[in-house]
Amino acid sequence: MFGRVNVDDYDLKISRILRHSQYKRQILTLPLGSFVYVPNDSIVNFPKFQQKGKPYEITLEQEPKPEMPRSIRIMQRIGNFLTALSGEQNEGMVFQW
Repeated sequence: MFGRVNVDDYDLKISRILRHSQYKRQILTLPLGSFVYVPNDSIVNFPKFQQKGKPYEITLEQEPKPEMPRSIRIMQRIGNFLTALSGEQNEGMVFQW
């Protein structure tokens, strides 16, 4: 019952949104590419989209990052953690093995 939307519901919503519009009778018969912009109460027209060329997939080339051995990464993390705990004066210094 909730999944089915009645046409009367759409008609009620459209009539409420466009109750002060001068285009409330024309809204259902507008040509393709036209719609009513309610805040200005004006009809806005867009030209039909014409694609130029064939569609293609965009691929981005990214260089892979050099992989560090796992043991070095863990040691750097532990060293950075210990440096942060000790509260050294050189805040910008990173611990390295």
